Amino acid sequence: MFFKHKLAKRQCDILFEISRPSDGWEGFDITINGENHYFNPCWTMGDMLGAFIEVLYKLYIEIPDENCSTNDSRVKYICNDELYPSHITDLKASIWWDNEGEIFEWVISRHIDNGFDVEIEINTFTHNGDKKYYYNVSYFDLCYAVAKATTKLLINTGFVGYKYLSEADSININYLLHVKYAGIFKEHIPRLNYDSFDNKEFLKDEIELLLFEM
Repeated sequence: MFFKHKLAKRQCDILFEISRPSDGWEGFDITINGENHYFNPCWTMGDMLGAFIEVLYKLYIEIPDENCSTNDSRVKYICNDELYPSHITDLKASIWWDNEGEIFEWVISRHIDNGFDVEIEINTFTHNGDKKYYYNVSYFDLCYAVAKATTKLLINTGFVGYKYLSEADSININYLLHVKYAGIFKEHIPRLNYDSFDNKEFLKDEIELLLFEM
């Protein structure tokens, strides 16, 4: 078993809900610091849930990387360390939610020296004018809220069903496992536990984690 502790629900101040996709549209309802945001993007116009989970997975770096030449389409790796120019100091990712006329851009930034706090900038472009919102939240709380909502959705649709309902979006199981584990235990899945190739418990543990209702 790769769980250090028993799977258990925990308190999370971020509220996240995902509606069942229909005809390529998907509703997101999120509350941060008491402020609510709702957006209903279409797959033909921008990102959806799969991109959000991918970004959360890629924002988890425990130690500055020795090579900042990583070319990633989702996350920008920034190196601002004068003593060690090859070390990653900051990560920045953006998600583009397009509601055909109303656009919501999320910019999520993490400064490695600040541990696992992330900054969220939400830029809204609507018929009623443009607005900006700023939040500082726990990376692990954000992971927990998203993984909880995703689990609730997948229990009713499955991975293949979600793909059909959203028409184009898909959820990477590997990314979701890491995000869900980080949200629950506030750490990486222990990689050393995978050194043994004869352990038949790995898949059982992963399925247990996927099915756990948070």
